Amino acid sequence: MDSMPFGYAGLITVLVPFLTAKVKNLLPNQWRALV
Repeated sequence: MDSMPFGYAGLITVLVPFLTAKVKNLLPNQWRALV
């Protein structure tokens, strides 16, 4: 795991927006504007 070329910072940079989009898609429409 420590030998990843881009390291944890790169992984977080990729995963956070992806997960945020996934969570927003699961929320009802009235909550999307608040998040």
